[in-house]
Order: sequence, then C-alpha cells, then structure tokens
Amino acid sequence: MGHCISAFLGYSETIDALGEKWEQKPVRLSGGLSMLFLTDVLFDRLAKEYAGEAGGVNEGFDYLTGAVLAALGESSLGGKLAYFETDYFGGTGTQASIFFENGAQKFPAAVTEDGYGVPPVPTEERALNKVLREFGLSKAEGKIDEWDSAGLGEFRRMPRHMPRHLPYNDDDDHDAQES
Repeated sequence: MGHCISAFLGYSETIDALGEKWEQKPVRLSGGLSMLFLTDVLFDRLAKEYAGEAGGVNEGFDYLTGAVLAALGESSLGGKLAYFETDYFGGTGTQASIFFENGAQKFPAAVTEDGYGVPPVPTEERALNKVLREFGLSKAEGKIDEWDSAGLGEFRRMPRHMPRHLPYNDDDDHDAQES
C-alpha cells in the first residue's frame, strides 16, 4: 500500500483561510489540524503568484520550490504553518517536512528515509512527527505515533484537482480506505 501526499498543514482556522484564499477544500485531521493538498492547480497558482521567488526544488522534496516557500512564509505570519510530502510504497519511501512560525522557518527542513538499507528511524525523530508536535499533537493512546494520531494514514494519495466547490468525501480520488 502506498502513501503519496504533498500538503500544507496547520490549525484548522489557518488552513480554512488558505483554502478560501486559494480556492481549495481543506481536509480535517485530528487534534484541531487540517491539511490543504498541493494539487497541480494550486502548485501552478503559487508559481504564478510568487513568480519572482527564486529557487528550485529543495533537497528531499519534489515540490518545495521558492514559490511554495514564499507562500509558507507569508501565510504563516501571526501563526504556524507546515508543508510536507510523503512518498511510500510497501513501507519503503520518504517523508519530508518544513515548519514556519510567524513568517520564518523555525528549524531546518527534515527528511526521513525508510527502507533503502538505512537503519529504522525512531518514531519521535521522524520528519512529520516533529512538525506535528510543534502543533501540540502527541501520540494518542492506542496509536503508533503522532502521524497515526493525526489520522494521516487514512489519506493514501490526493486528487490532482480539488476545488473548494466540490464535496470531499471517501468516494473522491484519495483512496482513504484502500486496503
């Protein structure tokens, strides 16, 4: 089973405001958090909106460009906002995350590799778990880690385009219940 997502992550009120601004439908997670998929349409929109921002894709990421970084910085003014990417299949793959607070990157971007002959990374050191803790999320009883507590495992892939006027539910193109 795979997991391939690129998304902005934050408190629901922050993500709701970005969804309205960028005409995308937020996805609710646990712990008062939501995510906003970086769809092809949103990626193109940010590339145009922040066209003057230099920089190619950051190491460990597929879509974290200068335009996406500029959007993170601007959109995190007065709060917290993260961006993450996952790319897994059969337990092998990567997750990468970056966290902004009050317009500035709070710590270096993190990348976790699984498989590829590297030793397992403890759950508390995994890229996305670090970011989820910054939002106050902790491992819930009976859950594996913060990722599991947030409900991120329910979303295996994302739609290419998900405008805000379309309903988002388990029948949409995201394989929430893929087995």
